[in-house]
Amino acid sequence: MLANFEEQQKKMQESFRAIEIINEHSSGAIRVISNAIPELRSISIDRSKIDINNEEELEDLLIVTINEIILMAQAKQAELSQKMLSEMLPPGMGNLKDLFS
Repeated sequence: MLANFEEQQKKMQESFRAIEIINEHSSGAIRVISNAIPELRSISIDRSKIDINNEEELEDLLIVTINEIILMAQAKQAELSQKMLSEMLPPGMGNLKDLFS
């Protein structure tokens, strides 16, 4: 049972790593790509849509965009974890998650 659980954990981490999450701000001026771990994969800044000389605005947009993508990744993790847990439970016990809601 424990070996199966560890195998499922490994599969879950692999699936988190394979998921691509994209978040954009200011009409695409800032674009951040992450996976569901969350590990940032890239940050793009479209210089035609933002004044990169305005450091304060740029920093604020980066912080907001990165914080949002972290929250998006955490939500995706929770969704996939719940799905995987439901699949691991014996038939008829998939609604145990509702006990803690």
